[in-house]
Parts: sequence; structure tokens; C-alpha cells
Amino acid sequence: MPSYRSRLPFAALVSAVFLMPGAVTSAQSPSTSPAPSPPPVRTGQPCTFSHRPYDASSIHLTGAWGANDNGVYYIRQHGADVAWNGMSDRNLPSADLGRDWNNVAIGKLGSDGTIQLDWMDVPRGNILGGGTLTLKVEGASNGDLQIVKRDETGTGFGGETFRPCQADAIVTKYLQPAFSIRDDVGLGLGHDEVPGAFVVFPGDPYDSGMTAWHITPNSASTCGDPGTMQPGAAGFLDWLSARTDLDVSDAVPVTIDGHAGSSVDVKAAYGAKTCVDGAVRLWQTAGNVAAIGPGVTTRVIALDVGDNVLAFEIWGYHQDQWLDLADQLLQTVKFSAA
Repeated sequence: MPSYRSRLPFAALVSAVFLMPGAVTSAQSPSTSPAPSPPPVRTGQPCTFSHRPYDASSIHLTGAWGANDNGVYYIRQHGADVAWNGMSDRNLPSADLGRDWNNVAIGKLGSDGTIQLDWMDVPRGNILGGGTLTLKVEGASNGDLQIVKRDETGTGFGGETFRPCQADAIVTKYLQPAFSIRDDVGLGLGHDEVPGAFVVFPGDPYDSGMTAWHITPNSASTCGDPGTMQPGAAGFLDWLSARTDLDVSDAVPVTIDGHAGSSVDVKAAYGAKTCVDGAVRLWQTAGNVAAIGPGVTTRVIALDVGDNVLAFEIWGYHQDQWLDLADQLLQTVKFSAA
């Protein structure tokens, strides 16, 4: 349940001018520099509610959620498993998050969108209660995703309605072309950056990811004779398609942040030579290698962004789930101005 706390006013800053004996003063007020403004206090968990549409056939809940009890709930979903850490006072500074109440919960998401949870307060806060919750994932009156409390047992739970917060954008630091990507799906995104590549990992499904590669003609590297790669995204895809160690589908046009590109699905050809822990080398950039194992399909999207060629490699062992979700993430990509 929410807490209400009084606020202390900022102390006034007073400056005084001391005059030495015999000093001459004029009628004009002395010039003084204005006192600097205090730095803004960062909110513990900023929460701009996301207008994520409700889709009963595709429920993804991972991320920060704000509730009508003024709390923030960090929800993690993996398949039907759901857990959260709920903390009071999301609009106060970080040090005050969860000082009134702080709870954890774990449970299951049913196929009908019903969540059954066991919850318990932990002693970061002042309240030590617990009980069970029955929640329902549903659409609000405007169609936005929300979670609503339907039933409870135990000491009482203040939150009634929960809405997803807009996720922060993840921004590349070194990769060229630079871009940002945002989890507007509710998967949760881990990320890492190495020379020449930037990778994001979803919280669900496991063993999946998407790597953005800076491609140059020097990226031509295989387990055999690499041949020659011509410049540009078209040259890169022509090089992939010409290889005998790969089966490459026909290209499909795509657009990412206004930039035209092409998408192909890639498999290792039957009997292809392997040289990367039993996998076929796809290409190499700055000493880092892309590879594909037998029986796996990888989607590759290549596009020209200014003078750079970028290839998104969508990889994993659950492509029946991951490809569509990765496509939704790609719709959030924003390239930085050169």
C-alpha cells in the first residue's frame, strides 16, 4: 500500500557583503553571481506508461511496471513462470525505493491470462505481510496491456491495477553505424558489445539473440576459401548466396528506421566443412566470428546506413518463437545521425 511522506522545504541561500572600515560604497547594488541551482534529484524508477497493445495470444510481461499504489514492480516472466520484486514510492529517490513496503512474489501464468501468485514482504520495508494473489492479464478500455487484481488472501495487498513502464533505450557505444533499440515487447533484454558487434539477449526464449555486425569486405572469412566480397549490403548478400557451404533463401525486402535492406534465411549446407566448435563460419569482424551449427536457421538482414554496412544476425534454437519477436524489436531501432 502507498505511503505518504511530508517534504521539508529547501533552505534559503543567503549571501552577505562585508565592508572593510573606510571602504567607499556607491548607491548601486554590488554585482553578485547567482547561487547555482541544486542538481535535480533522480526519481528512483521513472515510469512513463507504455501504450503496449494487449494480445491474448502473445503475453510478455518482463520489465518494470507501475501500479496504482505508487509502487514499481520488476516483473520477470519465462514461459509460464512469473516472479516479481515490488517496491514502494517509485517517484522518490532511489535510496527511498521500497522503504515503506517491499515484496517478492512467484507464481504461474495460465493460458487464459490468469496469474496465481504467492507473495511475501521482505524487511527492506516497514511492513511484513504475505498472502496469495489472483491477477488477470487483459486489455484496458483503450486496448492497452494491463494486469488487474481479481482476488487475494492474507494480510491485504494494496496494488489493484498494474501497467507496463516504457523501457529505456539500449544504445551502442562503439559500433558503427550507431543505433538504439528498445524492448517494447516485454521480453527483457540483456546486451553486450565487442569490437565490430553488438548483441542483445532476450529473457525469453533462452538460447536466442540478435547480433548487429559492422560488415566490410575484410569480413569475408569461411572454413575454406572465402572468395571475394564486394562492398555494400548487396555485395555482402551476394557473397553469402554464392557460397557452397551455405543454403541461402531468396532475399525479402525490409525497412529499418527508413533504411531499405534485405532479409535472407541461412542454413549450413549438408556436409559443409566446420571449423568453429562443430559449426560453419559465416563471417568475421575485428576478430569476432559469426557461425552457424547444423540444423539451425539464422536470419540475416543487411542494409546500407550511410557509408556503413550493418548485418543483423538473428540466431537461436527457438526460431519459431524468436523470429517474430526479433522483428518487433527491430521496428524500434533508431540510427544515430552521422
